Amino acid sequence: MLTMLYTLIISIIFMFYAPTHSRSVFRPQDPYKPKLSVSWENKTKEFTLESYYLQEYPLFGIFDQEHFFNNYLPTGPIHFRYDQNKSVDGTTIALLIDELLEEINKKKKLHKIKRTEEFKNFFVLRKRNFNRKKKNGFMILKCKDYPFVVKLSIETPESFTQPFSKGFEPSIFFFMAGGTNRHLSGFTRIKNAEYVKNSIAKAHDMPVEFDLPRKWFYIPHGCPWIELRGKNIGTNKQLSTTIPGTYCIIADAIEFERKFTLTRKDDRDISMKLCNLVNFYIDPHIDNFMTEKGTNKVVIVDTEHFPSITGLTHIDSVYTSQIRLYTDLTFKCIDDLFLRNKSKRREIAMNGTGQSKL
Repeated sequence: MLTMLYTLIISIIFMFYAPTHSRSVFRPQDPYKPKLSVSWENKTKEFTLESYYLQEYPLFGIFDQEHFFNNYLPTGPIHFRYDQNKSVDGTTIALLIDELLEEINKKKKLHKIKRTEEFKNFFVLRKRNFNRKKKNGFMILKCKDYPFVVKLSIETPESFTQPFSKGFEPSIFFFMAGGTNRHLSGFTRIKNAEYVKNSIAKAHDMPVEFDLPRKWFYIPHGCPWIELRGKNIGTNKQLSTTIPGTYCIIADAIEFERKFTLTRKDDRDISMKLCNLVNFYIDPHIDNFMTEKGTNKVVIVDTEHFPSITGLTHIDSVYTSQIRLYTDLTFKCIDDLFLRNKSKRREIAMNGTGQSKL
């Protein structure tokens, strides 16, 4: 219900965004307007995006290459979460993902297929943020033969500079978080999981036992890297970084007794207590919490760094309900969209909004 209300409010905002932000053709271009140029690494053809919403941290500070490869999919045996006597080599999972990419590239009518079983070795769990026609965006799949979930993210230089081509939710995140997208925020999932796990370990008053699935990064074979270059973003004259154009996060598939729901007060209280404990570094969406079958642990399945997709700054107060949090996020979105004058836009482009960072 909360998600529907939040979506309705933002939809109304979005309806009025274009006409209120139209620009006269006679108005001179601002030479200080932030600009992002994107190309394949070591290639000259580039695509550009100019927007006052672009910020340094989301675009150039999130990806940590050393951390990425320190948490790379191992080549040797990976034991199953629920049966330590069984395992599969990481190379086997890698080959399945490589085949998956080949299938995606070959499916000319991917956007017309509605069934959940689209691929030979994977079930599709979610693809609402995936552009089925252009074959880029974010998709979640489950291995048919092994107990693992694959979160696949695909970007090209062209799609990276088209933030509104993958659906409603990614478009809103672009405005709220300084130009970030699911591709960038996905790099935070493992590092943020470590932060959450350490924070929980220090707490002594949690009413239940928590756990998180194991996670690894993987770049499918032959996938090129993307180079980002920024101008008038941050305090440096020029910014640049490279990121994988396609990558995956492989995680344990959780066998759950039940998922949390907003209709149960205990579920709401436990999820909000945890989110407050970790300064809302995790998404408080109730579907991200579930009771694990056999252990009765509360497992957090999505560890994406919430401030990196919403632009949240450090939260000093304690939230006791999802309603208040989503209300504040809605007002933040309104402020981000409508209440920034020219001087504020330039200040944010140079110094950012002070959102919480990993």
